[in-house]
Amino acid sequence: NSATFSPDCNHLVTASDDHKAKIYGHSADGSWKEKVTITHDHVVSSAAFSPDGTLVVTASYDHTAKIYGLEANGSWVPKARISHEIWILSATFSADGRYVITTPGRADKLKIHGQEDDGSWLETGSIPNDSHVTFAAFSPDGAHVLTIGKMPENDPLMFPPPSLDPPYTVKIYGQKADGFWEPKLGIHHFSEVISASFSPDSSHIVTATIRDTVKVFSQKGDGSWEPKAIICHEDLVTSATFSASGRHLVTASFDKTVKIYGLKDGVWKEKATIAHDGEVNSAVFSADGRHVMTASVDKTAKIIGQQIDGSWVVKASFSHQDEVSSATFSADCCHVVTASQDGVAKITEIRGALVSPEPAQAGSD
Repeated sequence: NSATFSPDCNHLVTASDDHKAKIYGHSADGSWKEKVTITHDHVVSSAAFSPDGTLVVTASYDHTAKIYGLEANGSWVPKARISHEIWILSATFSADGRYVITTPGRADKLKIHGQEDDGSWLETGSIPNDSHVTFAAFSPDGAHVLTIGKMPENDPLMFPPPSLDPPYTVKIYGQKADGFWEPKLGIHHFSEVISASFSPDSSHIVTATIRDTVKVFSQKGDGSWEPKAIICHEDLVTSATFSASGRHLVTASFDKTVKIYGLKDGVWKEKATIAHDGEVNSAVFSADGRHVMTASVDKTAKIIGQQIDGSWVVKASFSHQDEVSSATFSADCCHVVTASQDGVAKITEIRGALVSPEPAQAGSD
């Protein structure tokens, strides 16, 4: 289901329908060796590292999430087990790695667990699952939680208010002084939301729907949120992701295209459209913000790079025997990992610098 590098690029974790998550380590000789297999009693729906790379949290349809920690001797050992009344769709860490939020299917509440000084994990908060939430994540600054779900009728937070069937929504929660979480915004969609995420500086939100629409919202000085852009594709949108600086945005779609947008003077403008021969499953930026990695049904993954003049062109292509489900860069941009329906995850070394870092000046194209 996924393959993800640790932030320090020394480990890789995979999540699979075979009821297992596996952690691999990068050896001095360049080889990758299995370090531990985390076993569940059902499908492993997600597996993610903490920001410092010393913890992994897995989520499973067996109603549990498991946290494993990296020991000084290089081994990975179990640290905590989180239970729900129903299957768990995702589990993610906060930016400081001290909290985990788990997203159950349907009625069960979302749970937030915090790490104590002794290393144990205790439940510290919860969010009512009144909208059939399928995904939840913390903002990078830890001040907000974002959820994806389907809202009931007559919700006063909807923007704009619903006028047809109960709509799908992204909901933003803020933490009050007493520690409780309260809803701040509901972003209205008339089709299922595939993905939603904060920009790295927590000031923007991007949502993508199963049909063809991407919406961008920005936080104003008074803490409220306002719509800033709508990006349209001709088919289902599979992902929408910010660059590390938050000044570029990439969208992927089943219309066989990837679109790259840039922020200038508060306005999002299209910078490039890159085509595949099949539907595009995902597109993500490298850490330097100057490259995009795509994954497609056409059995390829592509690296798209930004030129000195600001244009974007295909730099490399990687092949599998079947559809490529996901493709990502390591944090140092020295490796890429591709995961395919052919049952194989490939790690490829990139030799030589790709390009210089993303320009730092504000408002740049």
